[in-house]
Parts: sequence; C-alpha cells; structure tokens
Amino acid sequence: MLTLERWLLGLALLAVAYAVGRLAASWSGRRWIQIPVTVVALWLPFWDVIPGVIAYHAASRNLSGVHVYRTVEADGYLDLRQDTDLDAWSSLPSSPYLYVEIHSDRRPLSSVDTPGYYELTLALRGSPTCAAVEAVPHVAILRQAEGLGHFCPVVLQRDQPVSRYEIESSQTWEPLGKYSWPRPVEAQWTRIKDRIADVILAEAYTLRYRPWISTMGLDRWSVITRPIRHRRRSPTSTYPL
Repeated sequence: MLTLERWLLGLALLAVAYAVGRLAASWSGRRWIQIPVTVVALWLPFWDVIPGVIAYHAASRNLSGVHVYRTVEADGYLDLRQDTDLDAWSSLPSSPYLYVEIHSDRRPLSSVDTPGYYELTLALRGSPTCAAVEAVPHVAILRQAEGLGHFCPVVLQRDQPVSRYEIESSQTWEPLGKYSWPRPVEAQWTRIKDRIADVILAEAYTLRYRPWISTMGLDRWSVITRPIRHRRRSPTSTYPL
C-alpha cells in the first residue's frame, strides 16, 4: 500500500516533469517535444535503478547467503555480537555447545560494572557449582524466565578469552568496492573466525542497493535487501559455530 509520503513524492515528480516538458515545448516552439522531454525528466531520478539492480544481483550471486570454508568441532565460542548475557541463557539448554563467551562492561548476574570476558555456562542444580549461584536473589527469577529447568546459570570471568573460535557481525552497512557503480552495493556480514590461525571459517552476507533517490531519506521506498539464509547447527557442529 502506498503511503502518503510516496504519493506526495510521485505527484511532485510528475508535476516537475510535466513543467519541464511544457517549458521545453514552449522554448523550442515544437509541441511534440513535450512528451519525450517529460519522459526523460521522469526517468532521471531513477537513472541508476536498472544498472544498480544488475550490480546488486551480480553481487548476490557471488556473495549472498552462507559460505562455509571449513568445519570444526568446539565446546564453545566467543560471541562478539553480544555485550550482555540477556540473549545467551535461553539458548544454552538446547545448544550443542557447553558455553558461550562474551565481552561485557558489566558482570552478568550482577549490577557491578566490571569490564572483562565472561564465560556463560550451565550447571545442574544441587551441584557444588550451583550452590553459590543459587544464593543470588534474582537467579531464581532468571532461571524461570529463561526456562533453564534443572540448570542454574554459571559465570566465569577472565581477562582474555579462551575460545579459539569467534563469531562477529558488522555494525554498519559497508560498500563493496567491486560493485560500486552506479552506486555501491552495501553489505552487512557475519563471520566465524579461527582466532589462533587468523582464518575465516565461514561467513554470511546481507546485501542491499540504495538508489540515488533513497538518499532523500526515503529508504523504505527504494531499498532492496537480500537476507542471510541461515543453516541450522547440527549436534556435532558440522556447521562452524
């Protein structure tokens, strides 16, 4: 459904194109010239759409989706996409991994500002590991809210991460230099990396192309986006992390 914003933009473009066509016909003295000039005036704001879509689809064929270069097995990983523990606890009971590491400025399960790396894992209730955690007042509420069942949340703080593998995502849309005409195709990426070998194991891209007219603040009117196609992890971690 067209929004009022789009209707107004369309009417404005149509009015300007018509005025330019009338002016060209009046100035040249040839009435027939009004139609081609009006058509050209309507086309100009969208001149980069067709070549841009071609570049976008070329980039999509080469980059979009999930690319796995090597599979590994791991007990856990460093997740640089997260800086809090809010999204980690609910996924751990069904995860094939024993732990996930995050970097946070605040210690999980507390309100103390202590920057560092934190390993988040689960332990069975009643075990010695859980004894100290169960004494924290809001842990019972967290365990119920996150559906931890017979597990309790456990946090280990470190100055440096111990995980060999990490997962990271870009925070902004980045232009792809190879697909820069007429305007750059932009990408957001997620990468899984071997920190020791400094090798990318897998990566996934989300691509978009923003025609010139979208720079007028009308992103919803003209953005083209292809989302990442996710693959489900197997219990043996054949898809890296």
